[in-house]
Amino acid sequence: MFLITGIINRISAIINWFFRLWVFNFGWLYVLYINLPIEYVKRFINVRLDWIKFKSNIGGISHGRKVAGVQRQINKWHKLNEGKPHRQRQRLTTSSMDNCQQMCFTRPEYKKGMYKINLDNLCNIVELNTSSKFVRVEPKVSIDQLQRALLPLGYTLPVVPEIGDLQIGGLVLGAGISSSSAKNGLFQHSCLAYEIVTTSGELIIAEREGAHQSLFFGIPWSLGSLGFLVSITLKIRECPPYIRLQYQPCYSTKELTGRIEELIMKKRTENEFVEAIQYDKECSVLISGTFIDKIPRNDRNYKNNIGRWYKPFFYLYVKKMLESGGSKTEYIPTTQYFTRHWRSLFWELRSIFPSLFLLFPLRWIIGWFLPLSLPFPKTSRVRRLYSKQHVLQNIMVPLSDLQEALKLVDKEMKIYPLWLCPFHLTAHTGLVRNQHGLKLMYVNIGIYGQPRLTQSFDEEESSSNTVAEKIKTLEGYLREVKGFQMLCSDSQQNAAEFWEMFDAALYDWLRAKYDCKVSIPSVFEKVYAENRTK
Repeated sequence: MFLITGIINRISAIINWFFRLWVFNFGWLYVLYINLPIEYVKRFINVRLDWIKFKSNIGGISHGRKVAGVQRQINKWHKLNEGKPHRQRQRLTTSSMDNCQQMCFTRPEYKKGMYKINLDNLCNIVELNTSSKFVRVEPKVSIDQLQRALLPLGYTLPVVPEIGDLQIGGLVLGAGISSSSAKNGLFQHSCLAYEIVTTSGELIIAEREGAHQSLFFGIPWSLGSLGFLVSITLKIRECPPYIRLQYQPCYSTKELTGRIEELIMKKRTENEFVEAIQYDKECSVLISGTFIDKIPRNDRNYKNNIGRWYKPFFYLYVKKMLESGGSKTEYIPTTQYFTRHWRSLFWELRSIFPSLFLLFPLRWIIGWFLPLSLPFPKTSRVRRLYSKQHVLQNIMVPLSDLQEALKLVDKEMKIYPLWLCPFHLTAHTGLVRNQHGLKLMYVNIGIYGQPRLTQSFDEEESSSNTVAEKIKTLEGYLREVKGFQMLCSDSQQNAAEFWEMFDAALYDWLRAKYDCKVSIPSVFEKVYAENRTK
């Protein structure tokens, strides 16, 4: 018996070894010849369908019927649980994957056995009002879909996240940030109102000023644990056709921190966009931008169509600024600037394709089919492999702690490049609350890639030997400096640690008021790694 078990385990290990070899060395063949063409055709069809639905106002006509459908599902749940004690009731959840966690490798284990509410048809633009400068959308509308409607009319969102597949509902219920956050805050700060169906089936409109003001501030980052979001009203703004970008190489983290502070504190009105890409322990390039209506006649040679399919990926292009050593100014079409990181999924494409495919001749061929759609990877077995040796994390630290944070990320992860995105955080109540009491500048550090997992006894090197251990170390540091971990990623924190990072005062009160504590899993239950499956 032991002999048979040993043989089976040995065969299983060999199969897993070959599968891992295939995924990490030859998986790009599947992506190139099957996944990319299929996704390209799907995107081609969806773009045309979205245009038809927007022009015919299908979203506005059908929205009320869809909301009534959500209410009927909740009423049916009430009838099924009528007369049962609270603890014996089936809990509520959504039927599909939470769109705020599209970039996670894991999937929700906690949904098993729950009563599922279907929100998949909430995917249209409901209303666009250019005179009052707002747009109302359903939660499954993607950034790309909304921008395709706004940009031809000369409008855009104040905060446009860099990955077009991200959905509006996920950016509100999870988190959303972009290079314009230095001026306009997080994605939630562009929201004017939320339409939500509670666990009682009641439809509530929560606005910044009004009877449901507390719910308005409680919804962001709640991951749908306060009810079911059915529409979001967002600010829009006029969108000039070009952006003037300035690239400034920095050769130390101290220099970078000083320049960010100067750009934001002293020149806040001048810069619409601020971000930085960190290429190693010290070297980075700081990028700032402003809207312009027309390229000056003497500068027309500095126009850069960075979004063309054959152009180098943005992070590789910016890296050349370190080699040149001086600052540079150029002009980029606004539509191409918004998608500058999407083609290469920041730099995640390099973990899928061999380096050869990032070079010009082959990029000319496959560039037509990019970007890859989220979520990727799609199969559970591939996700399991990636999750053990890959990191997708966004951590937010005060600007004053940026140098120390970058040292820790270098020690624990050794992942480069890093995406640095500054933003202002106010002291408004909610899950993410500035506990310093003042309007403070934070920096989001985007960590995307494969960390070094070798054990080391050097004090300058990390003692953590798994991805989970490294993430837990970062989480501990965030609690010390009153920083935050974006909830679009899995959390390794236990309940006590999680609620030390986030402010539960308003959240717990809202959960009790709207009868969510026994009806819907909490935000901690949704992100805790042990409650999710790979």
